[in-house]
Amino acid sequence: MCSATSDRILWLKALQRACVRNTIFMPTFAVEEMTLLELEYAATGPDRLLNLLKAPSHDTEPLTHRRPANIYLDWSEFCDIYIVPGGRYLVAVTTTNLSVWDLSTRRNSEILAMYDFQAKLGLAPTSFRLPLVHATPDGRGILILLRCRHLDM
Repeated sequence: MCSATSDRILWLKALQRACVRNTIFMPTFAVEEMTLLELEYAATGPDRLLNLLKAPSHDTEPLTHRRPANIYLDWSEFCDIYIVPGGRYLVAVTTTNLSVWDLSTRRNSEILAMYDFQAKLGLAPTSFRLPLVHATPDGRGILILLRCRHLDM
């Protein structure tokens, strides 16, 4: 039994199934860089969380003590934000641009992409909402649908 659970491909497939079953964005995990133990932990994470939530508990202590990433932004500028299932990526829109952030715990948060609506489309400041953020059919990208309303200045 031990040799079966130490097979990397087994845990890669288990993680893929867990992502599909729980609608987690697969690129959340840098599987090439993950150890066998990290793969196992990620693959079993959704089930462990569900079991924990189902079990009665009187403990009021937090499960873990993690320090949140420091993102120094003026959050009042954002029209809408969305955390992609899996928790690694954040999509944010302001009145002038859309940005995609990587909130990975392996490094500091960073902007992966930014699209400037005013410069690219010549739009006046606009109120945007994110009605849809979804994985592409191949699971390797993110589709983003925006709804907009022009602001009267």
